[in-house]
Amino acid sequence: MKTNNVQCLCNCARYPILFIVAFLLDRLTKSWAISSLTQHESLPIISGLDLTLTFNRGLSWSILSFDSTTYFGVLTAFIGCIIALFVVYAWYEYRRGTTILPEVLVIAGALSNLLDRVLYGGVVDFIDCYVGQWHWPVFN
Repeated sequence: MKTNNVQCLCNCARYPILFIVAFLLDRLTKSWAISSLTQHESLPIISGLDLTLTFNRGLSWSILSFDSTTYFGVLTAFIGCIIALFVVYAWYEYRRGTTILPEVLVIAGALSNLLDRVLYGGVVDFIDCYVGQWHWPVFN
């Protein structure tokens, strides 16, 4: 009977532990980027990969990015609502017995990005991939 209790505890704890680890790793890498990189100056790593600090005020790849504080606040609130709906979905799937490892990772990253919006006025992005002169949008 004790083995089943320990196994249940381990299974129940894996999602919160995964969330905490993913969230903290995201926060640590962004903290490093903010303290080590100068905004918009690139630190070359290898050919095709630089580290470049940017702050994204829009959606993915700076889509719908505007300087308006009002628009930024509305967009941030909307993103918060989408995250909340996704958390409810993940909880529902968990209760159905579905593995939600990918959902937990997405939620950790999304909440870290939401925190960036509140703390820095934009999401901290710093991974810059490119081929020749063509650059993929900077991401984290």
